[in-house]
Amino acid sequence: LADAWGVEARGAGKCVWCEFEVRRPGEEPAGRDREA
Repeated sequence: LADAWGVEARGAGKCVWCEFEVRRPGEEPAGRDREA
């Protein structure tokens, strides 16, 4: 469901993050700066 996601070490645990692109109808997808 997410456009990009990842898992990072945080102290004794882990952090799971995700990003979602929000576009207006008819708008072209943006280029990706980060590998998923």
